[in-house]
Amino acid sequence: MTVDEIKSWLIETYPNDKIKFLGRGSDSHAFRVGEYVYRFPHNDTVLHQYEIEMNLCNAIRKNISVQIPEISVHRDKFNYAKHKMIMGGRWHWHSLALNPIKQMHLADGIARFFAELHGVNVKQVVAKSERVDYLPFDDIANKICPFLSKHQLQFFRKKYNDIVNKAVASSDMVICHMGVKGSNSVIDNHGNLIGVFDFGNAGEHERWRDLSVVHMGGNKCLYRRVLRKYAKLSGVKIDCKRINDLGAIEHFTHKRWFTDDGQPLNLGDKKIKKYLTKTLCHFYHLPACFGRILRIQMTVHKKLFV
Repeated sequence: MTVDEIKSWLIETYPNDKIKFLGRGSDSHAFRVGEYVYRFPHNDTVLHQYEIEMNLCNAIRKNISVQIPEISVHRDKFNYAKHKMIMGGRWHWHSLALNPIKQMHLADGIARFFAELHGVNVKQVVAKSERVDYLPFDDIANKICPFLSKHQLQFFRKKYNDIVNKAVASSDMVICHMGVKGSNSVIDNHGNLIGVFDFGNAGEHERWRDLSVVHMGGNKCLYRRVLRKYAKLSGVKIDCKRINDLGAIEHFTHKRWFTDDGQPLNLGDKKIKKYLTKTLCHFYHLPACFGRILRIQMTVHKKLFV
């Protein structure tokens, strides 16, 4: 199906509504039809994921104090998922840095959303998103070995496996959103978080993965406020080292290397080196400025390897 075919069908089906093409994502075409968002998946695997997202949102709605989408999945001439737009202001990690009061409100809202979501009884929600699972090292070894020396590869393997295979307490396995940021949430004029959407990667995961997203945002003041508020609301002791470790390997999740139907993505050298740089800087305890040196070393090794 093409964008023009979908748009023609929407115009015919909803002649009185304003229709706007929002863009082509990695798994769907998105349109705004009146006050609703329509997502047309590229395949049945994605449509099934929308059904999981719909069921999860319905299950957690009563526990969440901000707006979350009421999704419905339809099988028509074109299969699609539909939900009413959640209105509000957009933000990014540093947009409120010059307004500490609004940034505090945003941090408190993020922390409250996490505390509420993580407090949902996982037994009541059948949800698992394999898209954000970390890959077994052997699945990525052939992709990264051309860029690393034998010693570096062995070191990487050990550190990576130590993080991925670390035993996690059952109390830390909670329902996570796996991507709260400005592109999938909205705020009001005072900086309060009022809506969160895009639960496509949500599921039962380690609680610190939600906090690692905020850490990777790079706004230290916002991050520290989220941690303090989250600890107060949830009663959980913060594990900063675990958050940092998980953030360092976040680029090695299934969705970044494979499609939803299991086909490998065609990642270029530049992207693989980008993924490796951040992880190696963390593993070697190097400041980010050393990333350029690592990338040069990886480029030279790749030429010698080939």
